[in-house]
Parts: sequence; structure tokens; C-alpha cells
Amino acid sequence: MWHVGGNVNTPFDHALESLTMSYLRMWDVVATRRVDFLACNSYTVQGRIRKYYGRFAEVIPPPVDTSFFAPAQNGDDGADGASRAEPYYLVVCRLKKYKRVDLAVEAFRGLQERLVIIGDGPERKALERAAGPNVIFLPQADDVTVRDYYRHALAFLMPAHEDFGIAPVEAMACGKPVIAYRRGGALDTVAEGTTGLFFDRQTPRALRDAVLAFDPALFDARVVRGRAIRYDTSRFKSAFAEFVASCYERSTRGATAWGAKTHFQPESAEVPVEVSAPGVEAAWSD
Repeated sequence: MWHVGGNVNTPFDHALESLTMSYLRMWDVVATRRVDFLACNSYTVQGRIRKYYGRFAEVIPPPVDTSFFAPAQNGDDGADGASRAEPYYLVVCRLKKYKRVDLAVEAFRGLQERLVIIGDGPERKALERAAGPNVIFLPQADDVTVRDYYRHALAFLMPAHEDFGIAPVEAMACGKPVIAYRRGGALDTVAEGTTGLFFDRQTPRALRDAVLAFDPALFDARVVRGRAIRYDTSRFKSAFAEFVASCYERSTRGATAWGAKTHFQPESAEVPVEVSAPGVEAAWSD
């Protein structure tokens, strides 16, 4: 977060970087105090804002077009027959280290199940070298192609610790459950046993065990999609407009304390829900 970049080799370089980072941290905290009201995209980010800035932030999840990302209808089964040739699990993301796609590649080594990975990035060549024959790499694709792969996957895999994670919600909107690392934004969006499963350690073995324990017959596509609807674009627009209107109304009264209702409740009870005033109720409901 605070890395300046470039080569840091000498003691002088280290001292200069430390001094610069200290100044930037202080400036950042002071600058944030000038902001009257804050909003963020998940409870993970809300907690980070509380920890580093000592401020409350309203959680408003990012929008997902659930009218586009939806299960196939009759006569609308997509054009990519390869996505339906055999059952498969799916990863869709930029292939960067923090996405931890390496966990999925290693977890599927020796398994009969197929893994399809859609995306490009600096880690692609290394991942391809490490992958077994049951792992298929596809380049970054357009939304129609990605939707087709969502629709026909057994489940979507989320091995990273994400702030939110939009792709898993897109998959859920298509009726597909998610197998996710039990950290970060997944706790906001995945209801264990209803819309997906969690694995507790960020290791290939833990992910492999989750895949082997997964039974698609235990998940109802209509229920999975129903839980994703709460992230629809229309809900985002409504929540954000209400947040802005509430901020404006309070600012005209010179108020800086948060007194509005929290719009969004996470799927997991493990997530601490923070409000700035006692007795504030949740307005974001299914």
C-alpha cells in the first residue's frame, strides 16, 4: 500500500523510504479528517478505514448487472460449446499474485475434475507451467463469453482475500455457488451452505478438500441467484442516492456523526457490523 517503488538497496535508500512513508501516512490521515462522510464497498474495507483512520464508513456494495448475468433461458444457451463439453470449476480474474490462482492450479493437480481459468496477467506463464492437463487457460474474454462459462460451471472458485469480489457475485447471479477463502469480501457475499462453501486456510490442500466436499446437488440455483439480486445495479443506485442525500441533509445541519441506517448486511455472521450510533437498524433487506 505504501511502497514507493524502484530499487531500495542502501541504508540511505531505506531511511529515505521510511521517512517518506511516515510523512505520507500522516498526510493521508490528516487529509481524511477533512472528509465529512465516507462510503466503502465492503466490511473488510470498513474495518480497514476504522483501524487506520479512526472513521466510520457506510458500506455500499458495488453494482452487478443481474439482468445480464442470469441463468440461460430456453433458446439462449450461449455459443461456446467448449464450455459445456465436460463439467468444470471456474476462475475468472486478472492473473496476478494476490489473486492466488496458484492455489487453484496446485489444488487440481491429480484430480479428475477440470478447472477453467479465464484471464491474462503477469502470472500466466508461470501458472501454465505449473498446471496439470486438467487445467485449461483461456484469454481475457468479453462479458457474453464469461457469462456462458459462469452458466455451465459446477462452481466458481475464489482463492484470494478480496476487498469485495464482483466476479463471484456475477457467478451467483447466474445461479452458480462459490467456493471461497473465508476472509474478506467473501464473508459479505457468500452464505455458507446456501450460496457456497468456505475453506479456512489459504493452501492448495484446503481448497482441494473443499472441492472434493462440494456437491452441486445441494445448491438451488434459484436461491443462489436470489441472494445475488441484492447487489443489482438498481439497488446500488438507490442506496448510493440515499447516502448522498443523507450526507447533504446532515451537512446543512453541520452534523458529522453518522445517523442514517446501514444499507447493507453481510451474509456471514462472522462479519462485525459497525454503525456509529446505538440502535441503528439495517435497511438493506432481501
